[in-house]
Amino acid sequence: MGIGIGAEYPLSAVITSEWSSTQSRATMLSSVFMMQPIGQALAQLVGLFVLLGFERSHNLQGMRCGLDRLHEEECKKALDGVWRIVIGSGAVPALLAIIFRFFLFDCGIYSLEVRNKPRMALANTQRIYGAPQGAGLEAFPSGGVNGRSMSGGVGGQNSFPMNQFVQNQAPTTYQTTSPDGNHVAPSYRTNGLGDGMHLASSSQQPMPVQFSREDLHNYFIRDGNWAYLLGTAATWFFLDVSFYGMSLDNRGTLSTMWATTTPTKIDDSLECWTSSLRGGNSTVPDWATDGLPVWSTDATHPCNTIYDVLIEQTKQYLLTVSLASIAGSACFVIFANRIPRRQWLTASFLVLAGFFVITGCVYYGVHQQKGAPATVVFVAICHFMFNFGANTLTFIIPAEIFPTCYRCLCHGISAAAGKLGSLVAVLVVYGINQSYQAENRQGLIFLLFGSVAAVGAIFSWAYLPDSQRRVEYDGKSYLESKTLEELGEGRVKARLGGELVTIEEKWDAIKRRKRGSMRSDPSVPDGTI
Repeated sequence: MGIGIGAEYPLSAVITSEWSSTQSRATMLSSVFMMQPIGQALAQLVGLFVLLGFERSHNLQGMRCGLDRLHEEECKKALDGVWRIVIGSGAVPALLAIIFRFFLFDCGIYSLEVRNKPRMALANTQRIYGAPQGAGLEAFPSGGVNGRSMSGGVGGQNSFPMNQFVQNQAPTTYQTTSPDGNHVAPSYRTNGLGDGMHLASSSQQPMPVQFSREDLHNYFIRDGNWAYLLGTAATWFFLDVSFYGMSLDNRGTLSTMWATTTPTKIDDSLECWTSSLRGGNSTVPDWATDGLPVWSTDATHPCNTIYDVLIEQTKQYLLTVSLASIAGSACFVIFANRIPRRQWLTASFLVLAGFFVITGCVYYGVHQQKGAPATVVFVAICHFMFNFGANTLTFIIPAEIFPTCYRCLCHGISAAAGKLGSLVAVLVVYGINQSYQAENRQGLIFLLFGSVAAVGAIFSWAYLPDSQRRVEYDGKSYLESKTLEELGEGRVKARLGGELVTIEEKWDAIKRRKRGSMRSDPSVPDGTI
């Protein structure tokens, strides 16, 4: 499952990104990501319906599963059947996805730029979008471009000289310097098609082979695009540290948040202390010395059967996590093209940090009191903000800003960094639970991981480019998504637009603005700047 799900993250994002139109790209990607909370909710519902079915057929409540030894073997078999059906049902959507993938064509931009198969690129694109009148494969010379065959396969050179089709237009050459005046970009030229045209190297030499040492060095080191990868990987890492640090996959954590009273003492005053079944033998007296069994996650209701506990856990997860996450994803789908994505990623990290701190303080104040539902509300707000902001954006941005030949690789590295963050979160939470025995230690966890979210804001601000630009039309300002080709040119293209990436460049710009404002201030004496 780890390998399959781990591969599905970058593949689903990249395929969606490359098949989407420029303006619908963010909407499509966020719609794909919304399937995650929907899938989690469906998993809860499947478990709920299976459990209800077994209750009708096996009378789990009547057998007092978990509280009485009389029907212990029957309970074990029934519950074993429940989890096997739930786990097995997960194969159904996976099988459907595999079947649909057989009918999915390679993206045109991938066939063209990576596999060097322009005929296949055109054919696949026309299968999806249809062919404009007069267009067809005959537009491509049978002998290839620049004498190269059009049927080159994987492993060949991963370039296609796009300017071949506009060679009659006069090229324009650029020698660019970044806004700080310290970084000189290589020379590039366009063929009179303006900023929308993919910049081609002034040389007609094809690019190096994909994943060759030369190509990797040129893109990541020479052109400085390591900063983009650092930005996507670090933001996903810090996001998942804070996300999984909430520990809501641990149903004991959820039950503790929902508890409005202190734990109930295990003694003979409990109605389940003795068996209510003829010939039964209650398991509860053993809990007085051994503690609650692992399945009993609600210490305020120790007389709940396993069936009761599972029903309650499902309800708590759906109300606290699933509904809020789905609502957050749905809102992002609606506003995907109305908000500046990079800036909102930074802002959402800061908003999450604030809500984590507030949630931690509220938890300390109302833990195991009548006001405990306030904590549940704030946790739900946190999940809404996760999916309305950083959780969705860390999935979208890596699928936009890298070139086709490295888009899936960089998205996969970023996703792996996120899973590393989840591992770090689990270890930190385990350490806190082992060394800090206070009942309200979950409040400390919220406060701690709120600071982690704030660190994510630094990396999103400093190391990610803008994937949109603001345009004026009919007296109104709109956000327009940049094309994958333009974004794939990396920091070289970003500098042409005046963008600064890395903390060093942004800090230098801040200092220059500060010096400029001091020079314009008449109250500052000469010679003090």
